[in-house]
Amino acid sequence: MDALSIIIQHSSLIFVVLVLGALSGLISERAGVVNIGIEGMMIIGALAFASFGKNIGSSWGNWSQIIAFLIAGIAGMSFAIFHAFACVTLKSDQIISGVAINILAAAIAVFVVQLPGNNGFIAIPYTLPKIGTTEFFNLYLFLAIIILVAVAIILKHTKWGLRHIATGENPNAADAAGINVIKRRYIAVLISGFLAGIAGGVFTMYASQTFRGTVGGNGFIALAILIFGQWRVPLITIGAALFAIVETTGSRIPYLPDIAPWVSNNADLWSVLPFVTSLLVLVFTSRWSKTPKALGIPFNKSKR
Repeated sequence: MDALSIIIQHSSLIFVVLVLGALSGLISERAGVVNIGIEGMMIIGALAFASFGKNIGSSWGNWSQIIAFLIAGIAGMSFAIFHAFACVTLKSDQIISGVAINILAAAIAVFVVQLPGNNGFIAIPYTLPKIGTTEFFNLYLFLAIIILVAVAIILKHTKWGLRHIATGENPNAADAAGINVIKRRYIAVLISGFLAGIAGGVFTMYASQTFRGTVGGNGFIALAILIFGQWRVPLITIGAALFAIVETTGSRIPYLPDIAPWVSNNADLWSVLPFVTSLLVLVFTSRWSKTPKALGIPFNKSKR
């Protein structure tokens, strides 16, 4: 198997992580709430997924993984409540709230994985549910594609989706039309947390079925994909695929067969490739970003 085939085959799981993370941000920010706490919500989801896997294992067969992902999503959603309360109810600065979410989640995760018996990581016994004979097309990728299509259709072709977008574009006009902006923003942030939690669960599968208290900064990369994708599902999908290949290249290229010695001897240098790419993407695309018009602006009913 040549180098390109190896990279593509191993890129599907990280694609799922990145696309779910980016969709998490999309749902929240389309309703007008900035969510840079995706990383923290992913960490909490990964912690819940790994903890359930460690304690329950595969004793319930295939249902164990399904329930574990639901628990990961609910954990991410539960953590997102803090962000929603701070940003929507208290009208706090949404950037600061997101930073606080990330710091708190990282602290909780590090504390748990350092507990006696965990030894710095939590290992889970799950195996990757493949579809067919290749690792590339697995059940997680299949579900991610379904979620992608569903989000695209709902936002563009349903009344709920159009009202959701209106909440992030002109909340005062939406309120005048009878739309409950506060309720919709709460729902948006909770859905965002649910998707981020699931993304964190998938990351533990990507990280050799272990959780070490972090999701490797993929929540921040998902934000870069969201900006690159201009808050549009098709472009987000393309961005997630490109970043998945870049991240897989950075993590796998030092270990590919017949690779040059200078490449394999600088594995740590290659690991920063996705983050350098994220910075370059933000530098070259942020000036053309067309954000939702009310993004980051607390809703004030009196300004109708």
